[in-house]
Amino acid sequence: MKTKICMLALFFLLMAAVPPVLVIKSGKTAPSAPPRTADESAAIAAAAALCDENSDDETVKAAVILAKTNFAAGEAFENGENNSNKELKEKVAAVYHSNKEILTYQGKAVAVPYAACSNGFTEKGNAEYLEAVASPWDCFAGDYEPGLSCRGVSMSGIRALCAKGLSAEEALKWYLPKLTIG
Repeated sequence: MKTKICMLALFFLLMAAVPPVLVIKSGKTAPSAPPRTADESAAIAAAAALCDENSDDETVKAAVILAKTNFAAGEAFENGENNSNKELKEKVAAVYHSNKEILTYQGKAVAVPYAACSNGFTEKGNAEYLEAVASPWDCFAGDYEPGLSCRGVSMSGIRALCAKGLSAEEALKWYLPKLTIG
């Protein structure tokens, strides 16, 4: 009986070692992430800078849609390297490469302004595709300033809407009702 138990244990040990040996012998490696251009890396960094470690998946997706839209519209990105959380950047990069959605106006990608927070509402500005909308959640944000102006999208508001259960698309449509997501 003792011999059978030892043989069974040896069998399981050998079986556990077989898959790694086969992978090494075959020369196959795990698929790598798609190659990035410098502009793509800047867009990913910009999206990561709009998030923090506590950002839920829908907030990350909304930030990615904003970054992809601005990238498609030809916007240059500021250095978004101020967010050094590697796990967050990897999460943002994964969403960036898996999500194909951008915001368009009359079928064309347009630059979408955003700010960390508003003073309780956003301003229309001079772009015909922007609307002034209420953003009452911003009044409870840590970076709220009464005189602060914001055109386009308030990221504080996006976080609040997504935390309440709205999807990234629904939260973005709150701020950008004239734009199409697709």
